[in-house]
Amino acid sequence: PVHSGSSDPQRVRLGLRPHALRVAASGVDGEVVAAVHRREHVRLVVRLTESTVDAVAPAASDLRAGDSGKLELDPDGVALVG
Repeated sequence: PVHSGSSDPQRVRLGLRPHALRVAASGVDGEVVAAVHRREHVRLVVRLTESTVDAVAPAASDLRAGDSGKLELDPDGVALVG
């Protein structure tokens, strides 16, 4: 949950930086749709239950389209936008 600082819960909109979702040992399950190897990391497109998102993996990752993986959210990659 995200709290806006108010005592009343409300809906908020979050902006995710490109590095906000990353491959991890635990987290949200997803399926890799595409993987593009860059010098310092692998850019992934990952299908989740309700959406498709961009994520990153370490450069040594061997994830490919069709592979399953888990994603975690890096709090430093999140911005409150509304």
